[in-house]
Amino acid sequence: MRLMKPDWVLRIEAWLSEWETHTMGEENAIQSQDWQKLSSLHASKEVLMQSIQATLDKKEDAEAGLEKWLAPRMADLFAMEKKNAELLAIKQNHARGEIDKSRSSGRQLNKIKSAYTTDKESVMLTSYS
Repeated sequence: MRLMKPDWVLRIEAWLSEWETHTMGEENAIQSQDWQKLSSLHASKEVLMQSIQATLDKKEDAEAGLEKWLAPRMADLFAMEKKNAELLAIKQNHARGEIDKSRSSGRQLNKIKSAYTTDKESVMLTSYS
């Protein structure tokens, strides 16, 4: 005989499915650098976590349910969360690198402009003397 999951476990699993959808949406938002969407999805996930936690707090058998039905699913979701955090860090570091490259290019351009201006002045002084 197969053991039926309690209603509260099914409810939490539904919330975890929604969480997973939001997590995938976060990955897309990170890829497209849509920070407003990322913030919105993160806020929605916080509400989901509060709902999950409130349900777990009410249940005496929550610990057994977590071990039996929810732990593997939550482990997968936390792995996705970790991947998104790493992806976000990579994107932020890349953005910082692009800014640094841009600044460096600007400095190089200023050096070239300065050298050109100095050479031009030197040529003008030579031709007028």
